[in-house]
Amino acid sequence: MHESAALPILIVGGSGYFGRLLAADLLAHTSHSITLAGRRGDALELARTILVQDAAGDARRISTSTCSLDDQTSVRSIVSGCALAVCAAGPFQRLPLSLLDACLEQGKPYLDLSDDREFVRRVVNRVEGRGAGASLPPVFTAWSAVSALSCALARIGSPGWSRRDVMRIQIAPGNRQPRNRGTVASLLSSLGRPFEIRGKPRRVTGWSKARKFDFPEPVGRREGYLIEVPDYDLAVRWLGAQTVEFRVGAESGWLNAAASLIAFKRSVGALPDLTPLTGLFCAVMGLLGSFGTDSGAVGIELEGLDAHGSQVRSRVSVVAEHGGPGIAVLPAAIVADRFARESAGHLGGLVRHDDWITRRHLEDECARRHFRLVVE
Repeated sequence: MHESAALPILIVGGSGYFGRLLAADLLAHTSHSITLAGRRGDALELARTILVQDAAGDARRISTSTCSLDDQTSVRSIVSGCALAVCAAGPFQRLPLSLLDACLEQGKPYLDLSDDREFVRRVVNRVEGRGAGASLPPVFTAWSAVSALSCALARIGSPGWSRRDVMRIQIAPGNRQPRNRGTVASLLSSLGRPFEIRGKPRRVTGWSKARKFDFPEPVGRREGYLIEVPDYDLAVRWLGAQTVEFRVGAESGWLNAAASLIAFKRSVGALPDLTPLTGLFCAVMGLLGSFGTDSGAVGIELEGLDAHGSQVRSRVSVVAEHGGPGIAVLPAAIVADRFARESAGHLGGLVRHDDWITRRHLEDECARRHFRLVVE
């Protein structure tokens, strides 16, 4: 047992939606203590109360601590007393790297749930800027459904392949899944915004190029639209993929059509940035949520060559009939449990997204949470 086992797992942004999801998973499936951190003490205490009630857990396992990511001194202070630090704050487009810097200084494992491509690039550059020979703690960036789970599914779905030509990744959230402000703001900022992807076409706009993905039941066939995520960089880096596409699509066809129309009008300059209306969109999506489900899925379709040079295809998915939002924090929960218990000795610096978990291990972790890993 590593000496840090008695120290808590620190979750910065612990009163936010994904911070609370991760804390709930750790309370339900591990014995670790947790410190929820953030700027507002009242919000943290409310989150702590809800977690204790919902999980019927021991209140002594959850503590709170106020800090600001803009105040490096306060960040250093909370990191010093943790086994692993998780950044679940957001939106990541506006976050500093203060939590990462404190972890690098103190030799503490760092993990974030970022789905923002530029934030992940900044993390990678900061870590690699320390030098390959430097003694660094493990750094897990983009450790959510994007990109830790998607890249792991790609590896599981292509054992022994000599080449991965195409990776098409898609997320299917249910309508009843709560939309936190950070997620909605990120979505609105992406609509109609140009970005580059791997393969052809190389230059696309957010929420374009609709394509259907056949998820296992109960999710079924779902239409998805291209958005910008770290996978466009990380899947190429770790898996050598020639073409990478990432899509997301709502359960409601009405929401998909509305987002597609907004994206088109923004791409031709007919609409301004809509992120100031994030609160309104959250309210509307909340009303529509009563007509949907809380199921969810992450899936990936692969095309390439096997060890003998023959063309092969596969499809791999993680599906939740209920509690779909929990898929987003599954990779972080698995890694947080491991690194709060064990020495991180053999891992240092940026940790790969593709081979961090075996198929058998992921099947077991999914089963514990009533998810399914489906390999076709």
